[in-house]
Amino acid sequence: MKKILLPILALIFLSGCLIQFKTSSSGSGQGSGDGGVFTSTDRGETWQQKVFVSQEAQKVTTIGNTNVGFFYFHPIDPDLVYFSSIENGLWQTKNLGEAWSATALRSGYVTGFDIDPKNPDTMYAGFQNTVQKSVDAGVTWETIYTNQPGHTINQVRVDPFDSRDIFAATSGGVLLKSEDQGVTWRIIQQFSGKDLKRMQILKNDSRIMFLVTQNGILRSTDGGTSWNENMSQALAKINALPVNDFVYTERNPSTMYVASNLGLVRSTDGGTSWQVVPTVIPPSTVPIQAVAINSFDEKEIYFTAGSTFYKSQDEGATWQTLKNVPSGRLFKVLAAHPKKPGTLLLGTQLVKK
Repeated sequence: MKKILLPILALIFLSGCLIQFKTSSSGSGQGSGDGGVFTSTDRGETWQQKVFVSQEAQKVTTIGNTNVGFFYFHPIDPDLVYFSSIENGLWQTKNLGEAWSATALRSGYVTGFDIDPKNPDTMYAGFQNTVQKSVDAGVTWETIYTNQPGHTINQVRVDPFDSRDIFAATSGGVLLKSEDQGVTWRIIQQFSGKDLKRMQILKNDSRIMFLVTQNGILRSTDGGTSWNENMSQALAKINALPVNDFVYTERNPSTMYVASNLGLVRSTDGGTSWQVVPTVIPPSTVPIQAVAINSFDEKEIYFTAGSTFYKSQDEGATWQTLKNVPSGRLFKVLAAHPKKPGTLLLGTQLVKK
């Protein structure tokens, strides 16, 4: 398969014109936007907006108006964090948000991203209808797969056991696999009418995989060869669809949470059965957008709904409602630091009226 090198300048002009970042400028250092990224180091009791990019004289550039798509932690140094934005590509911080910088993928929505855990200089990204690969920690990228027009690459995942195996999930319901780090690709499954929005692979057992679609979660226990809809069916029984977020911890992956329009639901048997977790929000009133779990203590749960953050330290028996994030935007993305208990990242989006 022919590879086409995409240098940095080509990526900047992929949309046909020089991209203008939706950043803010202000002499205050925070910028005029009340969005972007927020962090907490005390389990959500207090939050700080972390949006600084650069300063020239009195002009401060921030990402305070940027819409966050998803967070990705570096496998070796999780203080090195990437986030995909809806408009302006992939961003990174080397110090947990104290300063952000644009990567070479700086236009549009980078819908999927993953790092080879055995060779972190090798990265993969889903960009529009292509899979991009970098072997120099993101300095340059090349196209290693081009999907049919109109179907985006929603997720790219590296097998944590054998990093030669790369998976790509598409909006057209096609699951692709490469067994040679992206040199060649083949279709391993095709799900008619399903938008494969997200893919997760269990780090301790890469035979176990999950695909989040617009109407449920598909599960494989044989490395993607076959899939079943048992999880989707179990979620449908309690009307916990659509799935807005889906999380578990690597320490105890049998305990899972789904954030849905119904509310928050939990499974303690690896997704076979689900129960509604009572919260302070009546079921089906406000969609729960994001959920996160303390990586070291599954009793500690966090979720967002609208512009409010909630937390429980007793598996949902009691909840705290914390309106302490200085933003009125939609709290769309929530992530718990994998190595620092109580450290959280929150990403916002501006809802168009």
